[in-house]
Amino acid sequence: MVKPIFIFSLPRSGSTLLQRILASHKKISTVSEPWILLPFLDAIRSEGTYSDYHHSNMVIGIKDFLKSIEKSGEQYNNILRKFILDLYCKASDKDSLYFIDKTPRYHIFVDEIINLFPEGKFIFLWRDPLSIISSFINSYGKKRGNWNIYFYKIDLFNGLENLTNAYKNNRDKSLMVRYEDLLRKPDQELKRVFSYLDLPFYSDALYDFKKVRLNGREGDKIGIKKYNNLSTEPIGKWEDTLSNFIRKKWCIKYINWIGGSRLELMGYDYNLIINKIRKLKNFNRLVIPDIKNSIFGFLYCFLEFHILKNKIKEHDLYKKNIIHL
Repeated sequence: MVKPIFIFSLPRSGSTLLQRILASHKKISTVSEPWILLPFLDAIRSEGTYSDYHHSNMVIGIKDFLKSIEKSGEQYNNILRKFILDLYCKASDKDSLYFIDKTPRYHIFVDEIINLFPEGKFIFLWRDPLSIISSFINSYGKKRGNWNIYFYKIDLFNGLENLTNAYKNNRDKSLMVRYEDLLRKPDQELKRVFSYLDLPFYSDALYDFKKVRLNGREGDKIGIKKYNNLSTEPIGKWEDTLSNFIRKKWCIKYINWIGGSRLELMGYDYNLIINKIRKLKNFNRLVIPDIKNSIFGFLYCFLEFHILKNKIKEHDLYKKNIIHL
């Protein structure tokens, strides 16, 4: 039976790079991004899900059903744990000791996952928040470089809060890695990681990772294509992306929301980050589009356009129902 390795991080934090480096070891298997735990953990959580079948009613039904076969939630967790571990085994090479499940949105259930797999290894991967914001802007959307942060509110706020709380409460059983350290001093960082996994240091991983192919449709296709070797180039790329007064103002507010204590927990200095933002030159480019996108972003979050869009797609069904009202 393989043991799971979970890489907990926000999207755009370098998790695919770390995943590929570790997967180059012959004792470690992985696939692109499984996302397999999300529906099973969400099945007994009432909030946060919109569905045609009324998710909250489903949760009530499942919990009532579980009461008929168990005295506590432990039996469901045990069955789920065995089921998922069996899937990890089937997806692994026969000689593997570990299977990496790297799914960024696991930050929603990070505490549940840690409790579900006592034998698991948990790597918390952090990246400078400004670099994450910049990467969101430059990686996604019809027009790369446009302000689009409102799409990732759940990651930047809920995700960061969940991850920092979970790491704070589970330091004794987890390992912290900073993306910047992985790029600047890879040998030193990988020695720490392999030691945590009770595996001998595999120095060729720094070169062999480029041979690792992750063929699933989820995951970072951009970084895989762009970087075949470790490079420190991504570390400072955020400066050019965030240098207009609207983006600087938003970033200062966001860093203030994170706060010094959480940044310190992640290995970053609050004052240093704030000073870097303030020293950026102000460019006028994209100011007007940013204002428009900020207004749209407010409406998007407030009105939940992603749910409204699904309703609009079903407008024919709505028309049929209206006849009978």
